[in-house]
Amino acid sequence: MLGASFLRNLKSRFESGGFLPLFVLMIAVQGTVLVSQSLSTLILNPSEIGSIRTFESVVSVLVIVAGFGAPTLAMRDTAAANIEHRGEAIRNLLILPIIGIAIVAILLLATLLLDFDFVQPLKELAAFALFLILSINITRLVSAISQGLMIVPRIYIVVFIGSLLAIAAHLVGAGQKTLFSWISGRVVGELILAVSILAASMKYWPKIQWTRRFQFLPLLKTAGRATLVNFSLIFRMAADAAPIVLLGIYSAASDDIGNFGVATLLMTFATLPLTIITQNGLPQLVSADGSRQPELIHILKRRLLLGSGLIAAIIIAVISLLRFAIETEYDDALLAAMILTATLPLKSYVVFSGTILLAYNRYILALITNFLELLLIALIFIVLGQQADIELAVIAVIAGASLSSFVLFLFRHKIRK
Repeated sequence: MLGASFLRNLKSRFESGGFLPLFVLMIAVQGTVLVSQSLSTLILNPSEIGSIRTFESVVSVLVIVAGFGAPTLAMRDTAAANIEHRGEAIRNLLILPIIGIAIVAILLLATLLLDFDFVQPLKELAAFALFLILSINITRLVSAISQGLMIVPRIYIVVFIGSLLAIAAHLVGAGQKTLFSWISGRVVGELILAVSILAASMKYWPKIQWTRRFQFLPLLKTAGRATLVNFSLIFRMAADAAPIVLLGIYSAASDDIGNFGVATLLMTFATLPLTIITQNGLPQLVSADGSRQPELIHILKRRLLLGSGLIAAIIIAVISLLRFAIETEYDDALLAAMILTATLPLKSYVVFSGTILLAYNRYILALITNFLELLLIALIFIVLGQQADIELAVIAVIAGASLSSFVLFLFRHKIRK
């Protein structure tokens, strides 16, 4: 009895602020594959990790295309909608990934019809890739809807258990040491995760009347905003994926590609807490009345800046110990990650600005900023690509983050409005 009482009290304290359940949910939804890839470094060499990271970078862009902006809009629209309109809002959001996966399928089919050597491997992977992309988007969309409905404390345990099973499936695939086996494990793991979050959350959703006549004007407005969001996210993910993809295009050494892949993997872990902070604050900001919004914006900015500084200090300290105390074949990756960590405060400002733009339905500036960052990274490789290596990739990432921060800083008055 005493033990059960202690566990109940511990669970109550854990859930009281809403932040920690959200942390667990986001680790499960976005961190599962990161954990799997990190653990895979124990059984795979840098070249094999490089193949996996390149594949995941391409898939991450296709996931954004297929999502059609729905996961990003879901949290905001679900929280902002009146209770009686939430069912309709969720219905419109669920339609968007159907449009998106159709677009991706057409793009893949068109690519496969081309008679080029580099598309031949895609023929064996196309069906797996489509199923993986669809599963990932279902998981992310349902997670965003759950955050907008503020039901995360009711579902996070089930989703966390699903993520552990998903990690096991990923590692079984990695253990076979082929890209195809990794993809197979990813598909199975993502399906497990999608089923777990659907089973846990759908019973808390408002009633969705699928047979009710559609109101096309709200759907078209949602699709229009989703298109802007999607292009912005495509440019964002393309900018994140560009350095490792361009290393492959410019025929950098496989170890350089693998080491840079590990470095960006560590950076993704570092930015995950920043994402959690914004996703905890966005529904509160959207649903609050106008008088409280300036206070909530200030709190969000302070948390992001303090959080990024603390995370950067911890990561640099840990990597310094690993880098100089233990010799591994990933020394270059650790050094690159330590340098990239210095950009966390810049990235936190970009994340903060993007969150405010999303809250107030202002998408054009984010789209332009992400496009300029992608363009700068591409130009760096075009000019210096003949010497493509991990150092050039690190320079490109730092230059891109600096440009995005500078552009958003110049438009700070517009963002505040």
